[in-house]
Amino acid sequence: MGVIYILWLFTALMAIAMAYAIKSAKITSNIMEKFYVYLILGMMNSMLIGTLLYYILNLSIVRAVEISAILMMVEVIPFFFKFLSDLMREKEMEKSGFLFFYTMFLVILDELIMSVDFNLISSSSYLPFLLSTPFNALALAVSTYWFVFTMAFEMLITSFMLRNSLKKFVLIIFSVQSAVMLLMPTAIYNKFYSAFAVYFSGIVMTAFFIYMFEYLYRKQSLHKTEGKYVLQLLTAYTFMMAGVFIWQYTGNLYLISISMIL
Repeated sequence: MGVIYILWLFTALMAIAMAYAIKSAKITSNIMEKFYVYLILGMMNSMLIGTLLYYILNLSIVRAVEISAILMMVEVIPFFFKFLSDLMREKEMEKSGFLFFYTMFLVILDELIMSVDFNLISSSSYLPFLLSTPFNALALAVSTYWFVFTMAFEMLITSFMLRNSLKKFVLIIFSVQSAVMLLMPTAIYNKFYSAFAVYFSGIVMTAFFIYMFEYLYRKQSLHKTEGKYVLQLLTAYTFMMAGVFIWQYTGNLYLISISMIL
């Protein structure tokens, strides 16, 4: 039980670190701050991959650390070249573009690999499952609480950090999306929790629809960015509900996993 508590502490720290990375990549134009962010993301990602290889390939701890160090250098290279280029031109870095999406890619990859690692650590049956049916094992990793809760908390923390630079309606969309993620029925394998999650997520979405229509009635318009986030939320929720239906009758987790990535 002590190991689980340590893993949850590490999960909370990861969620905070990733939220800070997203916030910095989104709003800062300071070159050094961005460099530190990508360095930290590369370190986290390489350590998680090193842990994964340690279990799968039965490596020694020393060899796993060596591989992690090499991976960290490889992952930071794309940003490092951009960093040097802008530094030599004495130019501030853009607030969006390739580097922001590169951050998002690393964050999602970190969350996925962390979920796989923690499933390996907490369940002795997960390793043979991963080796025999890797796609099913990855789908399971995405649908368990290690991934679901981490992503939900990371989005909530990111929204809080960006509260001064986002519109109220966008913040509400992010909060609803976090709540829907938190209420993923597969996160905890318990039939009562699954039923509660399905019904309560429906209540959350119904309340959001009421608020959205009232908002549209007052504003008579919707900003392009707001519309994009609404469509993303509706798409993810539609996939999730369809995935829940398929999961309940067939046990297949692929569609639910796709909805989490969306």
